[in-house]
Amino acid sequence: AMQFVALEASVAKRVGLTTHRTVPVTQFADVREAGVGFLPSLTVGSFPTEGGTAYVHESPHWRAESFTKLLGVDVDGLLGHGCLDRYDGVIDYPSQTLFLRRPSQAGLAK
Repeated sequence: AMQFVALEASVAKRVGLTTHRTVPVTQFADVREAGVGFLPSLTVGSFPTEGGTAYVHESPHWRAESFTKLLGVDVDGLLGHGCLDRYDGVIDYPSQTLFLRRPSQAGLAK
């Protein structure tokens, strides 16, 4: 199961994620409460993945709308290593694209 997805409350509401408890989350020496919920599934690029734990919190250190403005694409949340560690990846910096593949696959998918 995936281990880390961080979503803002507005995104969690939009995807129907409800939280069942809170935990302290530390970011840059700042401790805040985060709601903990379960996402039944998540699609990363063209890969559907199994579900897992998602943390719902607001942080002054990252805001989805700030990343959206900076990157010029819609950003809904952050994926941690626990979501991406099952894939091989290549970052094409000039085109700002992350290509992923399952280790058993020959080609890379966008």
